[in-house]
Amino acid sequence: VERTISRTEFFATRDTLQMRIEQNRRQAARTNGRGVLAQVAGAGDTVRAQWDAATLEWRRAVVAALVDRVVIEPVEKRTGKFQPELVRIVWRS
Repeated sequence: VERTISRTEFFATRDTLQMRIEQNRRQAARTNGRGVLAQVAGAGDTVRAQWDAATLEWRRAVVAALVDRVVIEPVEKRTGKFQPELVRIVWRS
């Protein structure tokens, strides 16, 4: 846009730069929440006290740092109601 490099230079480096951006995005996705885990480790009461006032991003980072996945078990009998016993949290180790 500012024409600080030529069109030829731009096209010569564009693919390499896009590849580096994607690698950095994947790396960020893998490490998302790990810094928050270090902040909240052993601080359950503090986290509980801060939860309601915390930002959504902070809450997501805490959950991402602690939870590996959530498994919903199959329903044996449909009741039309939420069945919390069918929800299993797999914690990060």
